[in-house]
Amino acid sequence: MTRRHKHQPALDPRRARLNQLIARRRAPVEGVFSCLKRFYGQARARCHSLERAAADFFAAVTVYNLTRAAKITI
Repeated sequence: MTRRHKHQPALDPRRARLNQLIARRRAPVEGVFSCLKRFYGQARARCHSLERAAADFFAAVTVYNLTRAAKITI
């Protein structure tokens, strides 16, 4: 996505439309990653190996999905 900067008054219509199209795809995913970062501490990988970092991430995603499933079924 492109953003305007301080020397540019507004985005041209072509870039604004491109941002709208990208935002439709990005919005659902951004909410999931935002929740993982805020509530489950996944802003940074704190493990020394890639395998441990991946396992930690998959554990957090599993907890997130179980929490969502519990809210949906109630």
